[in-house]
Amino acid sequence: MTGQVDQIDPAILQVANSNLPFQSVQLFAIMPPDKVDISFRCSFSQEPTETALAVLRPKLSVTPSPSQIDGLGLQSATITVRAEGFANPGGAIVTLAADRGGLDSTQVKLDGSGTGGTSIRSIGLGKSTITASLPPANPVPTTVTFQTPWVFLFFAICGGIVGSLIRIFGAGKQAKTSPRRSLVALLAGAMIGLLVAAAYAVGVNLTAIRPTATVGQALVFVTAGVGAYVGKIFIPK
Repeated sequence: MTGQVDQIDPAILQVANSNLPFQSVQLFAIMPPDKVDISFRCSFSQEPTETALAVLRPKLSVTPSPSQIDGLGLQSATITVRAEGFANPGGAIVTLAADRGGLDSTQVKLDGSGTGGTSIRSIGLGKSTITASLPPANPVPTTVTFQTPWVFLFFAICGGIVGSLIRIFGAGKQAKTSPRRSLVALLAGAMIGLLVAAAYAVGVNLTAIRPTATVGQALVFVTAGVGAYVGKIFIPK
């Protein structure tokens, strides 16, 4: 046997049978090409049999989910890292670095299948490049966009206004509110709704409700509306 490798063990095979058990050959190469050409030549034939082996190089893949999130710290994305081509990836530590945003952890421990994950929370607006490193694989970057949270702001303010309107009209005929006071109440409701919705987005619940949903425009609208309707925030003990 000959090939584009540094060592073949064993280089000469003695075939005792044409079926099981098969014989194994180990190929060693420090810097192999993408495909390694191997030649077999039997003692009873002058024509060699040639084949090629594809070299599977260690590599990393980094996948964000989702790749676009609300900026200003309102949302986080999951970062999944997968190692391929490693002999024993379980327990390996992948180092992560981000030029923007807050990583939940800068070191990810891989499981037996070579997979691990963490999360990143937005800071400011713009694009964040997350780079994963695990020698001897080349560092792999991925990008998460921190977008302006227009949709969040819209539903938070609308929820606060609706909550204020329900509170104003629900007061009954006894409460006579002037247009000026109504406008002030609507503005206050919008601000309270925005505060309550933003607090819930970062993990602080300022209302007495415990919704089962964790994300979505309806959740933002409802939490803002409840906060504005109650008219005060709820400090959990």
